[in-house]
Amino acid sequence: MYSEALLSVIGGTLTSGNRWLSADRMVLNQETVPRLQHFWKEFSPLLPDSFYWPTGRTEDSTNIAYRHYCDALLQDGLVERRIANAIMGLEALFLKPHGEVQELSFRLKKRVSKVLGCLNFDALETERVIQDAYACRNRFAHGGRLSHGERRKLEAEYQSLTTLLTTTLEYLRSSIVASLSVPREKEALIDLVDDSLIDGKSSNELNSAMSRARNVLGLT
Repeated sequence: MYSEALLSVIGGTLTSGNRWLSADRMVLNQETVPRLQHFWKEFSPLLPDSFYWPTGRTEDSTNIAYRHYCDALLQDGLVERRIANAIMGLEALFLKPHGEVQELSFRLKKRVSKVLGCLNFDALETERVIQDAYACRNRFAHGGRLSHGERRKLEAEYQSLTTLLTTTLEYLRSSIVASLSVPREKEALIDLVDDSLIDGKSSNELNSAMSRARNVLGLT
C-alpha cells in the first residue's frame, strides 16, 4: 500500500488504519513478479473492501483473522506476541465461537493441517508447527514468555523463532485466501473439514472446494 519512492509525498493511498512499518522485508526478483501478478489478478475479485476501507459492518471471522495477520506482520515487539496473533487469526477461521471449549489446540491443528494439505502443504509438518506456535500463544496469553530452555529447543528445531513466526503467518495467509475462495459459511466449512478427516467422500469434496484457492496461490 505504500512505496519508498521519493515521489510518494505527492500522492497517497487509502487505508483502513494506521501506517505501520513492516517488521520484515521481502525482495521481489524477476522470477517472483509473474507469481505476484497472477496472485493479484486472481485474488483482487475476492478481496473484501473491509480489508482496506472502513465499512462500519460487523467484523466477520475472515476480517478478524486479517486484523490478527496485520498485527503479527506489521507490529514489531515480542516474537511470542506476534506468534500469538498469528495463531489467533487461525483460531478465528477454524474454531467455532460457540460450543467448543475443549481440545482447542487439537481441533485447530487437525483442521488447519487438513485444509492446507489440500493446498499442497505437508500436513504432518503443519500439525507440528501449529502445536509449537500454539504453545507460544498460550504462554503469552497467560502473561508469560518462553523459558530459556523452551526458546533454545524451538531455535534448535526452526533455526530461530522468527522462522516459526513466518511459517505460521504463511499458514494464516493461505487460510485467509482459502476462506475467501470457498463459497461456504464458516461453520459449514468447518463441518466439512471435520467430516473429511474420517470420510473419503467429504475429503474429495473439500479438495474440490479448495481448487480456486489453489489457483489463486498459483498451485495449479
